Amino acid sequence: MLRNIIIGLVLLAAPFVIYLAVEHGQIRTVSFEEAVKLAEGKTETEQVKKIMVKGNVIVDEQHPFQLDGAMANFYMRDASMTTFYVSYDGEDPAEELRHMQSIAVAGHAHEGQPPWFHAKDIVKY
Repeated sequence: MLRNIIIGLVLLAAPFVIYLAVEHGQIRTVSFEEAVKLAEGKTETEQVKKIMVKGNVIVDEQHPFQLDGAMANFYMRDASMTTFYVSYDGEDPAEELRHMQSIAVAGHAHEGQPPWFHAKDIVKY
């Protein structure tokens, strides 16, 4: 009898566990506009879900690459052709970013004028 109850509970809990693993186990890839929508209404102290934005690094006169110690500030353009400001303070060397073209930044967006993206991880693809 106890065995049947345990099996029943496991069968009832399995879909919930699978849902949590799928929903929270992977970082979603979104556009920068979607990232800003996810950050709407959040204060600086509230936790925003970590997301990933793929795009190209832009370095020119209007979009400078700024290195400040271990922090890099630069601009990217995503697949929807939205140009956005990125502040990166992760563990990988920031200087290498200047020469990368296609990257994915993982972190969260911040509202503001203009909105910007706070990156903690970078992946070259």
